[in-house]
Amino acid sequence: MENKNILIITYYWPPSGGSGVQRWVYFSKYLKKFGWNPMVLTVSPKKASYRNFDESLSDIVKEIKVTTTNTLEPLKIFSRLTKNSEREGIPSGEINNSNIFLKFFSFVRGNFFIPDARIGWGFYAKKAAANIIKREKIKYLITTGPPHSTHLIGLKLFKNFNLKWIVDFRDPWSEIFYNKDLFRLPISIKRDMNYEKKVLANASAVLTSSDDEFHNLLMNKIKSKQNFYSIKNGFDKELFKTLKYKKSNLFKIVHTGNLTNKQSYKQFINVLLKVSNQYSENFIELIFAGNISKKILNEFQKKLPKIKTKFIGYISHKKSVKLIKDSCLLVNFVYKSAEKLTISGKIYEYMAANSPILCFGDKNSMIGKLLLEGENSLVTDGNNKKKTYKFFNNLIVNWKRGRKNSNKFKNIDLYSRENLTKKLVKVLNEI
Repeated sequence: MENKNILIITYYWPPSGGSGVQRWVYFSKYLKKFGWNPMVLTVSPKKASYRNFDESLSDIVKEIKVTTTNTLEPLKIFSRLTKNSEREGIPSGEINNSNIFLKFFSFVRGNFFIPDARIGWGFYAKKAAANIIKREKIKYLITTGPPHSTHLIGLKLFKNFNLKWIVDFRDPWSEIFYNKDLFRLPISIKRDMNYEKKVLANASAVLTSSDDEFHNLLMNKIKSKQNFYSIKNGFDKELFKTLKYKKSNLFKIVHTGNLTNKQSYKQFINVLLKVSNQYSENFIELIFAGNISKKILNEFQKKLPKIKTKFIGYISHKKSVKLIKDSCLLVNFVYKSAEKLTISGKIYEYMAANSPILCFGDKNSMIGKLLLEGENSLVTDGNNKKKTYKFFNNLIVNWKRGRKNSNKFKNIDLYSRENLTKKLVKVLNEI
């Protein structure tokens, strides 16, 4: 009988929340369905530096065998020092360098913890993984990052055991947008890039959630031939079917995920202000779910007095899907300097929600081209205010007439979690 045992090493796993967790939660679920035997090695939730928690994801993978280990890392200590909380001070989406202490911590993090601040997990993970590989006769190894220090665990195991090793880059490594805020010295940058090159050169295959432009960038870093595969993030088709649209007497605008100063949200405020001033009644509700600074939230509330601004914090994946399904408009702000290499995991759920999408970013980027496949999406850099206002106002006019504004994507089923796992199975069979 063919050995289909797979060891997946991932720092983020339920009860941690977020799109990075969901990627391998769903891959694991459907790998099991397709006759493979995935096992997971992760960090103990009691020791991990998680910013967000989502206990509901545990139900999806209750049949997956999970091993947890200890870890040693500075982020919880940093969080206690800065926010008097084990979670609130853990960076999410941006690096806060607003004072000398925070700048010093960023420097230490960027130059003494390479490739990242979770490097201390490696000592414990390598030992536990070696035992699992021997005991379970593991044939396939998968490492996923960020944190990219996870791949260094894989590199060590790959050299010690005869394994087929898949490396998954959910985000870029050395090009990840927040690295420039870590005050890295040239020697640190070189060391980090050398680690990345070793991983890319030795892996049996490299997965990304991106496209050819990112693959070409990675390919040019190594001299040896490498197999690159694009498997996007997706949506849970079963979950979307169970959650029905609920009409509201408010025009609900929804944004999920992180919102930081690295995203172009100010143009959106200007458009919202103009639209809201066109009407005497206050019927627009703006809902933020996820991580957003109080400063940005206050900016929306102060500048948009006629709009009901609601912040509900981080919510479970199921509640997030329900929220976007009930929306009248979904909004996305692309990270500056990141749009060429990454696509936010939530975008595929936005596409599956059948709601109009307004995205602030480059229409010629990966995400821009993808969203413009929809029948009711607008991607703008914010400069064409007339076009943005017209798009927005047309949605409101239709809504006021009792019409549901839809936004169908013809090839949306390509991004179901089940179909994406079929692509992963094909990669496993090819290597």
